[in-house]
Amino acid sequence: MPSPTAATAIQDLSNIDTDISALLSSASKALQCLSSPPTPGTDPTEEFRAHAEEYHRLLSSITVRLRRQIVQLQAAEIPVVSGTIDVGVLNSRNDVVGREMEAELWAEARGFLEGAVDAQRGTAGMEVEVDS
Repeated sequence: MPSPTAATAIQDLSNIDTDISALLSSASKALQCLSSPPTPGTDPTEEFRAHAEEYHRLLSSITVRLRRQIVQLQAAEIPVVSGTIDVGVLNSRNDVVGREMEAELWAEARGFLEGAVDAQRGTAGMEVEVDS
């Protein structure tokens, strides 16, 4: 199975989301057929059957597509978890951004300290050594 791009996966999930709304609408319409008085010229049993069939069709389609998404996540070695997600596991896989931010913070701290040392040298005449 070819690996989808992130955009494709997001579009697929968006389509699933839309179909979940349609699924709930079909369930609602099926229940309305059973609980409302029939309108003249309609067969409530046939209406119920049509909405129930649409419900089952959508449910089957959604289930298959969600399972496909899970398989693709597993193939990409992205952990599929139930409940809370351990952000540490995800971060430990690739922490380039974290390392870059840490380097920036250290550089900023170094610049601040060097500025403080330079300011102290200028006002007190003391020499302070800064290790490189």
